[in-house]
Amino acid sequence: MTRTRADYATLAPTEQTALYYAQRASPGGLLITEATHISPEATPVWTIYSAVREGGGHVPGIWTNIQTQGWREVVDAVHDQRALISCQLLHAGRVAQPGIGDHPIVRGTGAQLPSVSSSATALCPGQEGGDYSWDQPAVEPRALETDEIARVIDDYRRAARNAVLAGFDFVEVHAAHGFPLSYLMLTEPRVGALSLAPEADGSQTQPLRNARFRKIYRGMLIGAGGFTPRTAEAAVADGIYDLVAFGRWFLANPDLPGRLLAGTPLNVYDRKTFYGAGAEGYTDYPNFSQTGAGRSGKYPLIDQSQIGTSLKGARNKHATR
Repeated sequence: MTRTRADYATLAPTEQTALYYAQRASPGGLLITEATHISPEATPVWTIYSAVREGGGHVPGIWTNIQTQGWREVVDAVHDQRALISCQLLHAGRVAQPGIGDHPIVRGTGAQLPSVSSSATALCPGQEGGDYSWDQPAVEPRALETDEIARVIDDYRRAARNAVLAGFDFVEVHAAHGFPLSYLMLTEPRVGALSLAPEADGSQTQPLRNARFRKIYRGMLIGAGGFTPRTAEAAVADGIYDLVAFGRWFLANPDLPGRLLAGTPLNVYDRKTFYGAGAEGYTDYPNFSQTGAGRSGKYPLIDQSQIGTSLKGARNKHATR
């Protein structure tokens, strides 16, 4: 889940970043970082979204020593909670815009710009309004030349080495193919209805379109995208996925694993604070022990039964079959 909270001057994680991941770490758990960019060329400019233009915010990289050290502090904070963490490496392709060349960390370095893609085809903004639609025109990228492929591979190689230096337990190559894999994570294409309240979001009950991949991939398979406690339990029980990853519910509930097991209410995520700068909607979501059964400040609680039977209830149901 991109959060655009990196330091402006260095595009490195901050103390708030370390706190954010530590809050969501639990013994034996696995955290996968937000998209972490491998080079200036690979880095998108998030001012294409109005929320970032208004509130600021930057995405992190892992191509410099300062960025690597910033991630080391994040990793140490997660390991202190006895959890594991994977670094998600990304080249944003045509999503990256040439405006990154105006950033102080890039300007005058001779970095490869504008960004490249498989073809010189600009990204088209969504035809419908919504939280993820750009309201700025996308610049046409340059088509990657055959003799540049090795350069991009080297960028990934350097980023992976930096991830090792930072102490990450795994490296995840975003959208990559052809590697002896530790796991494969697939996103279900059902993240629509983005402006609806959670209890009214019908997309979370849509069929699992990626279920067919279980027939061709027998390794560790992780599913993400629109899962509720009930549907996550069912997907694992039916053998479609080995694990299920949560994004929106995890960012709003630092103690999500414990809440799922106990069946306690969940903090409702505040979509307007998904992207931008500052602690609001980032590190100020409370644990359940801080709220009890009521409401804490501006973050209301929702019973898990309103978005699907709780994990605790689903287990009881399986036990009685």
